[in-house]
Order: sequence, then structure tokens, then C-alpha cells
Amino acid sequence: LGIDPAELRRRNLLQPEQFPFTTLTGRTYDVGRYEFALDAALAASDYPELLREQAERRANGDRVQMGVGMSTYVEITAGGDQSEFGAVAIEPDGSATIRVGTSGHGQGHPTAFAMIVSDALGIPMNMIHFVQSDTNEVPRGGGTGGSRSLQLAGSALHDASAAVLERAKQIAAGVLEANVEDIVLNDDGSVGVTGSPASALSWAQLAAHAAWSDDGPLAADTDAKQVGGTFPFGSHIAVVDIDMETGYVRLRRLIAVDDAGRILNPMLVEGQQHGGIAQGVAQALWEQFVYDDNGNPLTSTLASTPCPAPRNSHLLRPVIPSRRHHSIRWEQRASASREPLDLCLRFTTLSSMRSATSGCATSTCRVPLSECGKPSAMLQSARSQTRGANHPRSSPTSRCAPPRLPLPRSCKKSKPIFRTGHLRLNGRHRRYVYGVRLTSRWVCSP
Repeated sequence: LGIDPAELRRRNLLQPEQFPFTTLTGRTYDVGRYEFALDAALAASDYPELLREQAERRANGDRVQMGVGMSTYVEITAGGDQSEFGAVAIEPDGSATIRVGTSGHGQGHPTAFAMIVSDALGIPMNMIHFVQSDTNEVPRGGGTGGSRSLQLAGSALHDASAAVLERAKQIAAGVLEANVEDIVLNDDGSVGVTGSPASALSWAQLAAHAAWSDDGPLAADTDAKQVGGTFPFGSHIAVVDIDMETGYVRLRRLIAVDDAGRILNPMLVEGQQHGGIAQGVAQALWEQFVYDDNGNPLTSTLASTPCPAPRNSHLLRPVIPSRRHHSIRWEQRASASREPLDLCLRFTTLSSMRSATSGCATSTCRVPLSECGKPSAMLQSARSQTRGANHPRSSPTSRCAPPRLPLPRSCKKSKPIFRTGHLRLNGRHRRYVYGVRLTSRWVCSP
């Protein structure tokens, strides 16, 4: 077409004034600024300089060609009419127990859900106990999948916390002989008369008064319902080097710009981005199920499906736009941060491969691009055209293993770290702790 890939995508992006936008399949995109995400990715990658270097290599006929691939995406999360259970209960010592119907497996649910309740009730996070996946404690739930947990379970906990706080205000009004309208949640977490910090009750005191009341313990549960999904969006750019003689692929840079609505915990989002990027790249380059001539699987364990290591994290650059666009469908205005990355990065990496071999008439494109250590059909086709069909083939390693990305000399091994920070929610500061403990973590200076 003779059109720059970025310009072609820009022409097909919906503009902000077109929202809400109903697609031909009946889905309604509520909000989005897709062009902003594309511009942010282009700026972060220095796109004009990448095109200049790519053109220079092609003109010189370099053995190692450079590919620049990009993708823009709109993903659906928590699609369909769904609901999720959430409950908050105040214990006699003033701590809180929260229960949800989701079942996390490393996404950071205990941290994220505790932050919501802590912000709503003023209870320190270290006094909030998290319960999931226990059928004795959780009566129902839809589990975790489709990036639904924070939207639905988070909303349920938000609503349950509001119900607990409302009842706490009624109890405090009766004990302190004040109007309910004059009762507020103080910055120290106590509940009392506005403008009179001395006239306040702690959560332990409120729980004690509730236990003697006819309404029972200070607790609430709810099922949050959501009609339709939310639609996070973003733009990704991948830069690769390909040796046209051997088919060796070197991943140079990955830029991921993702808008996921309101960010509850920036460090959790960054971790989700790195995980999604790593899985997407691995699926495009290395992950493969291998069978022998009789159809018996030779890929018997996950150890045979390699992925980028922590030492390669210096190649990844996740970007969260400063302008976040909150979904109009959910009380907390969040969507997703990890699942779209996995989906989009496969196509971004494949796009970069085609960009590097665009001077060759390649039509076959299968994943992974490195099949059992050998270049895929696309790379073999490009290689045969650049050096002749009868040229002796190079023989890469025969076992399934990813090409090892070079480690800069500025990298050094570091000890496990624990980071702390403060996040401001609804006018109050909340402290969170995020631990990182890896068997091999590398820190690279610029």
C-alpha cells in the first residue's frame, strides 16, 4: 500500500468523540483514546530513528536486518452479564476479614483487595485478613478469569465496605447521642462526631456494640453485578534483529503502552505488564509442543517451553499513560493490565519479523518462529532468497531452546529486595509493601 504502518493504524482508530461506540457485533466500547496510546508508543520508541536505521541496513544489504513491528488492540474484560461475591466483617479486635468469590494465583489479590477496604474503612492493611477459595467461608463465586477479579470482586468489597461504614455510623450516633449525618470516618480510622475527635469510637468498640445489638455482628456481604464488559486498549512496538544467514533472532526492545483505567497499585500493574510481555514473546518465538513420528508428545513438562528470564527485563519498557480513561461501567473504574499484553505481543513480535524480512517474498508465518532451535518456514524462505537456494545451510542447535539474549556488562546480580511506597486514594495516604524474591534477579544500569 505504500503507507507507513503507524499511519495505517492511525487512520483506522476510533476518535474520542465517537464514544460510546457500538460495533457491528453489538459490543459497546464505552471510552477510549486509542490515538493517544499509539503516539505514546511511537514517542517512547523514537520511531523515526528506528525507520532510518532499518532503511540504512536494507540499503547496505547487511547480514543482520532489523524489524520494527507494532500492534494496536482493544480487549474485552469481564465480558457478559456477571456477578461476584464479596464480604467484609469487623472482628472483635478491630481488624477486618474480607472474603471474595474469586480465586487468585499470584496476581496480587490480597494486596489489591485489602487496599480497597483499607481506603474505605481506614483500617490498616496489616489488620485486614483475606479469605478466598474456602467453601466453608465463601458461599459462592465465579473464580478468576477474563480479567474480572478487580472489576467484580473489587466492586463487591467496595459496596460491602460502604454498608459496614453506614452501620458503624448508626451505632456511633446512638452511643455518642448525635445525628447520623454528623458522624464521619476520621483520618485515624475512628468513627465519630465531625469536628470533635475526642468523641469517636474505634472499630473494636464499634464491633463490641454491634455484637450486643439485635442486628448481630458488624458485617456485610453483597454480589456486585456488571452488565457488559470493559475495553482496555493500548499500542505495542517490538524491535528485533534477525541474522539472515542463520535465522537467529535477537530481541532488542519492547515498548508496551497500556491504558487500564484507574490504577489501584502501580507496582502490581508493572508486574502484570512484565509477565504478559514475557509470555507473549515466548509464544511468538519459542514455546512449542513437539511430537515424534508416531505422534507421541516429546514436550512433557513446562521446562521444555522456555520463556524470557528475569535477566532480560532490561529489554522491556512498559508505559502507563498519564491520562487514564475510566470505564463508565464499574464503580472503581478499572479494567485489565495483563491479559491484553499476552495477546497483543504475539502479533507485535510477528509483525517485527515480517518487517525485517519484507524484502523477501515470504508468505508462511507459523509460531513459534524458532521451531526446535531451527528457523521457522518464514525465516528459512527469507534466508534461501538472500543467499541462494543451493547455499549450504547453517545448522542451529537441534534441541528446543530459546536463543539466549545477550546480557549487558552493566548488569549485576542483586539480593532479594522489598520495596515500600505510599499511594493516595480518596484524599488519604495508604502504605503498601511489595516483596520481590527471585532466585536470579538482575539490575542493569542505563
